Amino acid sequence: MNCCAYCGRIAPPTKEHIWPNSPIDRFEEGLRTYNPHSGQFYTGDPTVKDVCGDCNSGRLSGLDTYLCSAFDQFMHRVLLPGDSARLEYDYDMLLRSLLKITYNSSRVMTDAKIAATLARFAPFILNGGHHRNVSLRLQIVTASRALNPITEVSHEFGPHALRTGTMAYQGPLQQRFFVRLVGINSYWFFLMFSFKEERAIKWREFGEMWSQWAMPSGVPVKGDAAQITIPKEKTTYFIPALLGKLRS
Repeated sequence: MNCCAYCGRIAPPTKEHIWPNSPIDRFEEGLRTYNPHSGQFYTGDPTVKDVCGDCNSGRLSGLDTYLCSAFDQFMHRVLLPGDSARLEYDYDMLLRSLLKITYNSSRVMTDAKIAATLARFAPFILNGGHHRNVSLRLQIVTASRALNPITEVSHEFGPHALRTGTMAYQGPLQQRFFVRLVGINSYWFFLMFSFKEERAIKWREFGEMWSQWAMPSGVPVKGDAAQITIPKEKTTYFIPALLGKLRS
C-alpha cells in the first residue's frame, strides 16, 4: 500500500507506463529507453509504480486514448524538409496528456525540485479544470540528410523517437522557470513552468528570453484555438545539437 501520485489515496500500487503503450506499439522497430542518470540505454518500457488502479485504468486511461488518436492522425511519421505541419487538438486533453508523461518521467528521472513542482499539476491531470503556471509551445523538427564521409552515401537522419526530459535552459530567470520536453517524432512540445506563482510580466519576460535562446523556441499552442498550422519557415532540421547528451 502506498499513496497514489495522482489522487493521494492510500491504495495498492499498479504499474503505470511513463509513455502510453499505444504510440510505443506503433513503432516498427523496438524502442530503447535512455536513463540519464546512468547514461545507458536499456530494452523495455519505463514505468512507475505509485499509481492506484482506479486512476490508472480510469481517467488516466482516457488521456492515453486521446494521445494515441492524435498520434495516429498527426504525429505518426517523421516530417521531411520542406513539409509544413498541422495539429488539430482539444487543448485541455492535449495539455493533460503531455503533463501526465512529463510528470510520470519526473518521478524517476528528474531532480526533486522539478518533480515537486510538477506534482502540483496532479489534480489537473486527473480531473481537468483550471490550471496555472504552465504554457505550451510546439516546435516541428524535420528530418535532415546525413552523409557517410567514407562511402559518400547519404541517408535520412530524423527524430524517430519518443523523448521527455528537462531542457538545459541556462538563460535569464532560470532560477524561476524551467522547460520540459515531450517529443513525439517531429512534434516537440515545450512545456514551460514557473516554480512558484509569477506575474504576467515575468512570464512575458521569460518568453522573450526563451525565444532568444540558442534552441529553436517553437510557436505557442493556444488554449482558445482548436488547431495549429506551422509553415515550413518555422520548422527546424534535426541536427546533432538537438540530440543533447544522446550524441555520444
